[in-house]
Amino acid sequence: MYPDEPWPGGERSHGIQGYRDYVRELLGDDESLLSALSPVLAGTSNLGRNVYCPCGSGAKYKKCCLSRVEEIESRVGRNVLLLALSGRGEV
Repeated sequence: MYPDEPWPGGERSHGIQGYRDYVRELLGDDESLLSALSPVLAGTSNLGRNVYCPCGSGAKYKKCCLSRVEEIESRVGRNVLLLALSGRGEV
């Protein structure tokens, strides 16, 4: 990366707010989807694969948002997601 090249990841806030912004961006800036998936992403809700997806699509979770949640967890990490989406503490 050269000093005159822009950072490829875009600009975000530092700390917890930056992680919230990043997760929202990964969800296509869909605030209602972020609200529906926040308990799952933060690990405060154990959602079975064969239940209906909390996004409201009517599809099973495993066929709908499971892969998206797993991708976000792998990129951000469960501990950071817990902090970012529960609103507790700073990273």
